[in-house]
Amino acid sequence: IRDEKLTFLRSQLSFCNVSHLDLRKLVLKDCIAREADLRHAKLKEGDFRGTDFMGTRFLQTDLAEADFRGATNYAIDPLHNILRKTRFALPEATSLLYGLDIIIDD
Repeated sequence: IRDEKLTFLRSQLSFCNVSHLDLRKLVLKDCIAREADLRHAKLKEGDFRGTDFMGTRFLQTDLAEADFRGATNYAIDPLHNILRKTRFALPEATSLLYGLDIIIDD
């Protein structure tokens, strides 16, 4: 049973690679995680509030029950990642529409 959780608060994690790792309940709160590689990672129940994800790669990433409220600059394709009960906040959550190949007019 995995009870411990890895926690980073107000940390610089740019260019990190956690692809294919099981990091359930990972906390990246108010961090800078630009250009990170999170592909195929298990990040279920993660807390990513307030983190800047500019250029970070998500693919087949398990983000179920994760919290992205206040996070910025993420590009998460809802068709190629697991997003069950994942929490997002407006206006940043509209970025989830980019992966849907739809046209949105003002």
